[in-house]
Amino acid sequence: AQKSMAKVVLSRADVLSSLKLEDKERWEGMSEEEAWEAVEFFSELGEWKVHRDTVVPDLSVLMELTRALAFYCPLEALRRMTDGEDLECDRAFVPGFRELEEEEQTRVREAAEAVEWRAELPEPLLAKLHDWRERGAEERGALMAVLEQMDLVVPLADEGGGRRWLLLLRLESTTWRAGAD
Repeated sequence: AQKSMAKVVLSRADVLSSLKLEDKERWEGMSEEEAWEAVEFFSELGEWKVHRDTVVPDLSVLMELTRALAFYCPLEALRRMTDGEDLECDRAFVPGFRELEEEEQTRVREAAEAVEWRAELPEPLLAKLHDWRERGAEERGALMAVLEQMDLVVPLADEGGGRRWLLLLRLESTTWRAGAD
């Protein structure tokens, strides 16, 4: 749990500043551009992920955040929470679901249907998911940009309801579900 609360994305400025603090001698003679090229080089070796001017220093934390998007059965979790079942795995999806007002519960259910049956993630649901909700809108956006670069999600056209993404990381399980009917 401690690891998942770590800042998942760092700006270029934060990374370069941190590197200079950690090992002044190594980075002292380098220009900012040379230091950034070194960061990008180590990214190619799998040390971390670089996307534009953003660095994901620990990919395991990013993958942990994708778990609810990829492998979860959100409608079943919401049903159990509505029925008063208190499973830890369900609380990890939308914590505090039972405490939401009825109108908000309905919006969350509709968003969960989009995730489960069409592999579409509406941005309002992203802000309610465990671990995601504890991050600011800017960090959530940067994380989604990284997932886009990794071809795990694709932005969809805004139809007036805010940003949405097609969750490519769910498509295989969604196809399996649809074929099971």
